[in-house]
Amino acid sequence: MDVRHPGLTALWGAFRCIALEFGHEALLDCWLVDLTQPHDLQCLAELACADLRERELAIRDGQLWTSRLCSTPQEYAHVRTSDDPAYRLVVREPGQISGVHAVTRPPARLDAEDVEVDVKIAALNFRDIMVALGLLPGLAYERSAIGRRIGMKGGTVVRRTGSAVGTLEAGDEVLIGGGGLLGNRAIVSQHHVIPKPPGLSLAEAGCSKSVYATAYYALNHLARLREGQRLLIHSAMGGVGQAAIALAHHVGATVYATAGTDDKRAALRALGVTAALDSRSTQWYEGLMATTNGRRVDVVLNSLASPHIPLCLKALRPGGLHCEIGKVDIYADSQLSMRLFRKNLRFAAIDMDRLILDDPATSRQVSEACADLLAAGRVPRPCVHFSVCRLCRSDAPYDVGPAHRETCAGNSACVQTQLSDS
Repeated sequence: MDVRHPGLTALWGAFRCIALEFGHEALLDCWLVDLTQPHDLQCLAELACADLRERELAIRDGQLWTSRLCSTPQEYAHVRTSDDPAYRLVVREPGQISGVHAVTRPPARLDAEDVEVDVKIAALNFRDIMVALGLLPGLAYERSAIGRRIGMKGGTVVRRTGSAVGTLEAGDEVLIGGGGLLGNRAIVSQHHVIPKPPGLSLAEAGCSKSVYATAYYALNHLARLREGQRLLIHSAMGGVGQAAIALAHHVGATVYATAGTDDKRAALRALGVTAALDSRSTQWYEGLMATTNGRRVDVVLNSLASPHIPLCLKALRPGGLHCEIGKVDIYADSQLSMRLFRKNLRFAAIDMDRLILDDPATSRQVSEACADLLAAGRVPRPCVHFSVCRLCRSDAPYDVGPAHRETCAGNSACVQTQLSDS
């Protein structure tokens, strides 16, 4: 039953107070019956003869109604696909991949420097999996451009622009970064938008750029990796690791890598690394020293936790750079011996999420450089394509399991975001 006059609930509240304070002492059997039509008055006589426990009723066209407090299975209204609603995949139940649901969103206001885009492809990052599973600590969301939203990078088409945006027009194919891109529409600042280079599909650009950005920032922007230098990459069969291998080979560096299984180490050798070592023990250090004849490496790209970090620093040549993309020891505030730095070592902790806010110009520069490399064909364009959208129902989870498995396996997965017509 629809409530047409919610202001009358004050009368119901007053009735409840009177019934509680005076009804028992005065031996009154208090009823509150809401009527809207005169012909419903005949129901009152029938109610007087009935043995009902309900004391608050409404009568509409001879039908009795009473109030109940019930949990609603849907938090968001159902919409028809013909209404062309904006929607986004959100994590409603952290801890399980099936806790990802599609929810509709009201039309958003467009500021002067904003760009609204139709999201065609969204890259699935390993961070998205961690958010969905509820495995990130609170520190991970401190000064975060992405927050608890999933979908960090995407291939999109401009829908409309703010009044201060002069370089983009509706219909332009662009790449964007931010958060909440696992949906059909998004609004981002123009500073987070770059044109898609010709020669790249939206899927290739949106998917590959996600992993290349981290590797490029570490190796090309910070380390200035060049021909003849030696690079050690830990857990190199992940998406960032494979991107780092491609970038290192592009500049002519020698690559040493680690992985956790024989199959992954064989795959690393197939990618052209000089040596593939075991990441599940500290024996990789002795293997690296033997392979390099004790000459060590110039740069380390590390995602392993302690006790590997001190060994990474020992594995560096004088003046070497340790690029830390792992977060376990940072969030745990782990200790590190400063004595290891006496040979002019450098240590860089890398967080691309914070970089979007702390240094947006550099973040954009890195994204543009990666897109240009991909468009020129100088590095591979790994991408596994999925379409996970079935029905945009607020009570139905999205099947992101296959894409999740590809991401955990180190493959670059992109998700096609569109509503089903069924």
